[in-house]
Amino acid sequence: MLDATRSFVVTAAAILALGFSTAVANADPPAPGAPCGPDKVITSVYTCEPLNSPCTGYDGMVIGRVAADGRCVIPGLDGTRW
Repeated sequence: MLDATRSFVVTAAAILALGFSTAVANADPPAPGAPCGPDKVITSVYTCEPLNSPCTGYDGMVIGRVAADGRCVIPGLDGTRW
């Protein structure tokens, strides 16, 4: 009887653990502009970058600065500076 109870408890714990891990894995990522540290935001490409840090285009050329809403903007706009 003790062995049956033990296997039932282990099986139930495994099922619960798998059920909760699926919910965490399916959670939506934070939205662009969400804070991710002191003076850092989630960018539109879902990276955590400091405010006003340089951001690049797909070719690697610096095209702007990270604004508070996570977008890459022309320096001097939306609170960024040169």
